[in-house]
Amino acid sequence: MKKQKSIKSKRFNYLKSICLSGCLLCIAAEATANLTENYSAQVYLTVKMNNKTVRDVFSYIEKNSEFIFIYQGTKIDLDRKVSIDLNDQPVQTILHEIFAGTNDTYSIKGRQIIVKKSQTKENAEVLSTNQQKKTVTGLLTDSDGNPVIGATVTIKGTTHGVTTDMDGKYILNDVNEGDVIEFRYIGTQ
Repeated sequence: MKKQKSIKSKRFNYLKSICLSGCLLCIAAEATANLTENYSAQVYLTVKMNNKTVRDVFSYIEKNSEFIFIYQGTKIDLDRKVSIDLNDQPVQTILHEIFAGTNDTYSIKGRQIIVKKSQTKENAEVLSTNQQKKTVTGLLTDSDGNPVIGATVTIKGTTHGVTTDMDGKYILNDVNEGDVIEFRYIGTQ
């Protein structure tokens, strides 16, 4: 009888410790996620650079913080000269100063700074006059509404395609009217 109570007590303590560990793990994960999201608001840098390239400024920011730069598109002018004299400013202020008067834009996601060329009026006119080819953008999510990362988006019967980004978004260029778009992801049907 005592042996049975002892075994039940050990099982109960074991299950209790597993539940407690799981709760602590969830709390730690949530705290880490909040710190990552707020990282850009916590980082202040002093940048004093005269007649340096955008590439040099980006390198300085990467060396003095945990940010990394990701470039979307190939037309970003990293060799453009800039002069910056900012003391103890958030990264957003520094980036705003770098991109003032250009068609380049940025977005900050955690510790990643994504730099891309914004669509100019001339580019928009070219897209609108070319009625046969279209650009298709979208967001691919699973049945629970979570983004599907790394899925392949192609035009059926061709090798023309892209993969979804970290947010499940994709941009598929040169799509003809009537084309069928396929989505593929390893492990799904």
